Order: sequence, then C-alpha cells, then structure tokens
Amino acid sequence: MVKELGASVDVVEKFSLYDGSLNSVVDLMRNKNINVHNLDIVNDDISKELPKNYYDFISCEAVIEHLCGSPVKLLENAKKLLKPNGIIIVVVPNVAHLVKRIKFLLRGTPPFPPIEVLLASKYPFTGHNREYNVKELKYLLNQVIGFEELKIQLFNLNDSNRKSWKLKIIDFLSLFNENFRDSIWYAGKR
Repeated sequence: MVKELGASVDVVEKFSLYDGSLNSVVDLMRNKNINVHNLDIVNDDISKELPKNYYDFISCEAVIEHLCGSPVKLLENAKKLLKPNGIIIVVVPNVAHLVKRIKFLLRGTPPFPPIEVLLASKYPFTGHNREYNVKELKYLLNQVIGFEELKIQLFNLNDSNRKSWKLKIIDFLSLFNENFRDSIWYAGKR
C-alpha cells in the first residue's frame, strides 16, 4: 500500500528461514519494485545493505513478540536506519488483554500458543515468545532505546461483526478500561 502511494519501500526479513514458503510473496514484492532484503536485522551486519540515517519511516508490526530473545538489538538497528526525526511504528499483542486474563483465571491457559504448536515446530519457533503490556513497551522503546514517544494507543484488532457474543461483551468492557484491549500501537520519533 505504501509503495502504491509512491514511496520507496524496503522489506527486511530472514526469508531463508521459511524453506521457500514465502517465495511467492517475495516475488510479488519484487514485481512491485519493492526492495527485498534477506537479512536477520538482529544478527546480520545490516550496514552492508541498509544505509544509516536514510529512512523516514519504519514499521515494525507483529514482529518483536516473535523474537527468540531480546528485541533491543533489532530496535537499536531500526533507530540507526531512521533519519533524525524519523518515525517508527511498533505494534504488539497486549499480554494484558481481557480475554487472556479470563482464560488464565478460569482455565489456567497462559497467553502463549498451545504447547502442541510449540512442540511440533521447527527451530527457531516463530510463534509468540514474549508479549508486552503498555508499561513494558513504553519502557523498552522510550527508556532503553531512546525513542521520543509520539502516541500510544490500545485497540481491538478483530472485526466486531465476526465475533462471538462473548468477545463482543469483552470488547464492550474494554471501552471502560483500554488496558483490556488486544493490541498496542506505538509511534515514536528518533
């Protein structure tokens, strides 16, 4: 969508981890003149392929909860890539979502993928390894990485027309306490 609006777009992902299952997506991006980089932004030397102080905007949506360790290096690298006053958007699932709290309270179900999914996966596990709440996300991005927070917002991701009556009640309750919503959206400036 951003490319269609006329912007230059680079996508960074370690596509080789997916055994070719994303080749059609990579081909589609390349056909749309999107620059695709097969890089691990945490472990690879990104300075060889990506210019520092270059990007106006970086989107890191549904990413850091999948890391098998600390997101600090990824976010520090993203900050280096941004121009001064460049903007980063980070979106993560909210570990304090009311549904997760209720499931844990009533069933003892933790806010992680089912154990069967973890045990059947290849290494590295690509599911959620660590979810965040608002306080933790603000600490990570503002204090640890040093972004200037522009806005933080909690929201419910799913279309309410397709939800069960139970989830609609939970969405209604989240109107009274935004910390019960399922996702956190953060915008920060370098």
